[in-house]
Amino acid sequence: MKKLIVLVTMVLALAFATTALAANNGAILSAQEKTTEKMVSALTTSEGTLASFSTALTPEFKKNLTDENYGKLKKDMADKLGSMKTYRLIEVAKFDNIDRLVYRAEFSKEKVVNLVFFFNKEEKPLLVNFQALIVPPAPAKEAGK
Repeated sequence: MKKLIVLVTMVLALAFATTALAANNGAILSAQEKTTEKMVSALTTSEGTLASFSTALTPEFKKNLTDENYGKLKKDMADKLGSMKTYRLIEVAKFDNIDRLVYRAEFSKEKVVNLVFFFNKEEKPLLVNFQALIVPPAPAKEAGK
């Protein structure tokens, strides 16, 4: 009987510990997603501004992403990619010092673009870097091969 009580206690302790860890990771991911939504909206809409998401940037990234650089990035994205049609989260990768969120987006000029966001591992996750990577179409297979 004592062994059964110990076993049940251990199982419940593990279950509660796992739930607490998952809740913390969920809160962090939610904060990261809010930042990505603000940045994507700012970069892909005419009314978007750097100020709408700049509080979620690391000091280093904020120093490099000036109003002038932000304007160039926004113009380059509009010129090269066109207007955004859709985007969705496709990957969350957690490394020792950084989290990476990858969104798959479709634009009017480019069909497949990966929007990659890098966040630090602080209590309040801040955006460290951002990349927009055009995914080239797969080569067509030749008939008979």
